[in-house]
Amino acid sequence: GCNHVGRLGAYPPLASDQDLIGILTNNGHGADLAMAPWGGLGRILPANCLAVAIPSGGGFPVVLDLPMAVAAGGKLRVQLARGEKLPDGWLIDDEGNPSNDPNLYVNRNGALLPFGGPVGHKGSGLAIVVDILSGALSPAGCSMADSPVSGNALFVQVINVEAFRPLAEFK
Repeated sequence: GCNHVGRLGAYPPLASDQDLIGILTNNGHGADLAMAPWGGLGRILPANCLAVAIPSGGGFPVVLDLPMAVAAGGKLRVQLARGEKLPDGWLIDDEGNPSNDPNLYVNRNGALLPFGGPVGHKGSGLAIVVDILSGALSPAGCSMADSPVSGNALFVQVINVEAFRPLAEFK
């Protein structure tokens, strides 16, 4: 029953603040499809995200928050609002040609590329794994273009470090 959750990176630190490891992934359905798979055309995958926060001995957690695409869709909307072109390697048009025009993305005539540049298959592969963790384990299911639901499906995991080793040694 989840919809848009905002920036995933806001949530895992809630776990790391309690000396736990927090992991959160999401997928999207219907209108959220935004990314072409590596070497492919069309908006087949959402720009699924992964966020992790790990407690450390440095007074702040180790945090990772990233989409599986080269950028989150919101960044393309910001570029459009500013009247700026996109950096090379962010977007393809509906025929697979590189484009720097954020209008193509917003008007659904273009697709984000997976992160990784020439080795974008890694971003595509991670997007598929994140989609499975988020969707196949939840009632929302995996991403699909004509989904009866929209929004995000989530995978949330919290790891108690002390179940594996003393927290002080871990940090």
